[in-house]
Order: sequence, then structure tokens, then C-alpha cells
Amino acid sequence: KQAPMLKNPAHQVRLFPCLAIAYMGHIIHTELETIQKRLLNSDQTSVQLGTELHAVTSAGKPVYTWLARGCIRKCLEVSADNAYLTVSGLEEILLISDPA
Repeated sequence: KQAPMLKNPAHQVRLFPCLAIAYMGHIIHTELETIQKRLLNSDQTSVQLGTELHAVTSAGKPVYTWLARGCIRKCLEVSADNAYLTVSGLEEILLISDPA
């Protein structure tokens, strides 16, 4: 019987950075959403803030996509020997995010 994946220290070393990246993405998304709502609800239009928000999201999207794709690959490598691979749907996600 195999131990759960995150109980294995070797898997922890490989997967915890991916978990941290996922949390980072969630936090950044929440903050950007808050800024956007504040911008839309303000009485005055702030062209500068809108331009800054666009610049940050335009620069961040490819970086986060690249990090997420790397994490998907790591998860596939780690879970290749386990039943998690079939259940998680990681192969389909990788095909969508990286068709090459």
C-alpha cells in the first residue's frame, strides 16, 4: 500500500513549490479583482490606474502561465506511478495548456 503523495518527503520537495505558486496566483487574482472593482465603482475615471492595471496583468499573465505549465508537468512526473494521474485529469490539462 502506498502512502499519500504529500506524506512522502521526496514528493513534498517537488510539489510544495507548485502549491505556493497556486496560492500566489490566487492571492494576486483576488487583489487585482479588488483593484478592478474599486476602479469601476469610483466616481472619477482614473486613466492612469487603468493603464497600470492593464500593464501589470499583461506582464503577469505569460509569467504565471509559464509557471503553471511547469507545475502541471511536475505534478504529472510525481504522480506517474500513482492512481492520481487518471483521477486528476492532469494529462488533459497539460494538452490544453501545452499542445506541443
